[in-house]
Amino acid sequence: MGIPLVAMGQYLIWGRFHYAAWKKKRTYYAVTDRHVIVVHNYRERKVASAEISALQVLLKEKYSGDIGTIRFFPPPPLAPRTWSEMWTLDRNEPWDPLSIKRGPVLEDVENVDAVYQLISALRAKTTEVEVARILRDR
Repeated sequence: MGIPLVAMGQYLIWGRFHYAAWKKKRTYYAVTDRHVIVVHNYRERKVASAEISALQVLLKEKYSGDIGTIRFFPPPPLAPRTWSEMWTLDRNEPWDPLSIKRGPVLEDVENVDAVYQLISALRAKTTEVEVARILRDR
């Protein structure tokens, strides 16, 4: 009876960090002139991408040094606020920072300021091009 509880406790203390490190080694990020792409290459290959011109949210979370996270949508709530959220919320989403179910997230990026500025510049450039095209077509 006590062995499963000890195993679960050890996972919560140490194992989750090893699991996250294992997943990060198999996660690849790319920024092109039009897309942000995240590829998870464990168990099965999963790909999430977003068009830079369609990004409505661009959040930068900076950690120690030059490492941080760039999100393209608000982070999921840790706890549901309503009954409908309770039934629709994916229970693993808040606890898995590398989840791509809602879209790409660039997690633990080195030189996060430079990547954020690059994506911001591409986003602004794309918007300017679209506005120029609309004005020209009038």
